[in-house]
Amino acid sequence: MSAATKTKSSIELPIPDWFPEKATGHGRRPWYQANPFIANLVGAPALARDGLLELGTKWRKAYNLSSARDDKKRALLMGIDYADTFGHSDAELQVPGAVEDSYRFSSFLMRNLKVITDTMLTFDSHFVPHVFHTPMWKEKGTGSYPPPFTAITVDNYQEFEPSDYAPYWVGKDRRYLEQYLAYYVAKLAEPRVFSINGENRDRPRDPLILWPLHAQMGSQGYTLFPEVEEAVMFHQFARGGRMVAQVKGLDKLTEAYSPFGSEVTVDFNGDPVGRDSEKIIHMILTYDVVIIGGEAASHCVRAGIYDILGRILLKDRSLAKKIYLLKDCMSAVPGFEAQATEALQDFKDAGMNAVASTDPIESWPGVIQEVIRSRLAA
Repeated sequence: MSAATKTKSSIELPIPDWFPEKATGHGRRPWYQANPFIANLVGAPALARDGLLELGTKWRKAYNLSSARDDKKRALLMGIDYADTFGHSDAELQVPGAVEDSYRFSSFLMRNLKVITDTMLTFDSHFVPHVFHTPMWKEKGTGSYPPPFTAITVDNYQEFEPSDYAPYWVGKDRRYLEQYLAYYVAKLAEPRVFSINGENRDRPRDPLILWPLHAQMGSQGYTLFPEVEEAVMFHQFARGGRMVAQVKGLDKLTEAYSPFGSEVTVDFNGDPVGRDSEKIIHMILTYDVVIIGGEAASHCVRAGIYDILGRILLKDRSLAKKIYLLKDCMSAVPGFEAQATEALQDFKDAGMNAVASTDPIESWPGVIQEVIRSRLAA
């Protein structure tokens, strides 16, 4: 089988010649498997061509790839919110650089099929009625919806009230939502301290930011970048690895920047409004190595890694060394670059590894070398 990209690495594979040489943009439909029955039925021979199932099966045979289930040392590759909604010039919440980030992430997986045991993709998942969407609230002075990127805080929340539709949308009366808004912004402003290198660093949660409507379930914006979808599915067929889908953002009364849990889990009555992250992070930390990329570095990636870090600090600080952050596979929302930079420094100071996806994985420091040695010995 020919390959467009050669490699001299003892662990990395070439990138198949069918894989795009650059990001192709939204709207391209990956081809999953050959479908000769439909090809004959509709008179479209192209539908009988090899898809990812056939290509992955052939790649496994060509490179004698072992099954992921037999990995003695396990590596998880996590892609946080690589969604069309963040990626293009006409996207609802464009993050400059996201398209290129996702392509580097996908290329990394294609080269390192031998190393990666399983993948996890997180899906930012919304409907119109969410506490952080502009149509949920209106300005008391004008009666208008606030503009996108409005921040509602403990200092200005009294300038806003539930929109006319909000109570019906979320099944709560207006008085409840007024009380909840005051409670919610106060919870977000509470101190959140991480003890890193003997220093207590206060990293409060973000205030309530009203985002433009985005990542609407079933929309074009909800779809994965095509190269991410292709690489993850190809890995499943070439090595038999699992793809864990983590859906986030469905709780209407709380933001969920972190893919693993909600910003607020209970309301002022103690009733649940979100979900806790402990169970899913416990599963993630059972892997020997966890490699993370995603969007945006300033928000969902940042919140997710702080979530992981918080659990590590409670359990065993040495676990931080198994986390690898693909610094060239994530970008910040414009205007929020400083908090992305601050977070990355926190993570490195805590013992996590910041690496480049384009560097040979054999050059990475730390416990990843144990994974590589186990693969070469298999």
